[in-house]
Amino acid sequence: MKKQFLFVSFVVLVVSTLSVSIGYCKVPPLQHGWITVKIKPVFNGQPLTLTDQNYVDEHGDTLSVDVFRFYITHLKLSVDSLTAEDTSSHLVSADDPASLSFQVQDIYSGVYTMMQFTVGVDSMTNTSGAN
Repeated sequence: MKKQFLFVSFVVLVVSTLSVSIGYCKVPPLQHGWITVKIKPVFNGQPLTLTDQNYVDEHGDTLSVDVFRFYITHLKLSVDSLTAEDTSSHLVSADDPASLSFQVQDIYSGVYTMMQFTVGVDSMTNTSGAN
């Protein structure tokens, strides 16, 4: 039996707590706020649908996805020398709409120009359990 490797891309949309896109909102840099991170799982540009959707990969193989889960950890937002970090682990599951967005609390308000994160968990979290 041939094993299939599934590569699924996802889009992260960041929205500020002021109900305005972070990219368009300039707020004094020392005020505290929060953001909502929204995840949109897609496969080859199509929204990811579990179980009842067949997809064709770059080799022409047909596949379907029954379960799609991952952790987002070590989230960092940066602008110039200012960096906001989220130390939480966020379990994202395509079959749970509530898990497709999460809030990052107590960050400086502003226009962040870079977002970095890890998909998965580090070895210490993996052996001790996610929070």
